[in-house]
Amino acid sequence: HTASQSFNDDTQVLLLITNQLRKDLSSTNEFEVSLALDLLSQIATLDLARDLTPEVFKLLFTSKVFVRKKAIAVVLRVFDKYPDAVRVCFKRLVENLESSDPLVVTAVI
Repeated sequence: HTASQSFNDDTQVLLLITNQLRKDLSSTNEFEVSLALDLLSQIATLDLARDLTPEVFKLLFTSKVFVRKKAIAVVLRVFDKYPDAVRVCFKRLVENLESSDPLVVTAVI
């Protein structure tokens, strides 16, 4: 949480946190995943977005609705920084429109 408050796009250490974010995004603890998604949404750069697109892609169909909603929101930031992610994630994002959970559908819209 502190990193999201003190880092920005120009922070030199961003390249060093890629592996930690990857680990946090793959965690079984939904709160760790949530914090990692929050951080990614605030400090995403081209490199971070490119390197972490596979992890965000997996989260678009997680069974944890709380995490899935956050991942859907982060996809917009990833698309902004790394437009090639649209080819990877867009279909799965649209598939979330057919979710039985109205909160997930609302997040996609």
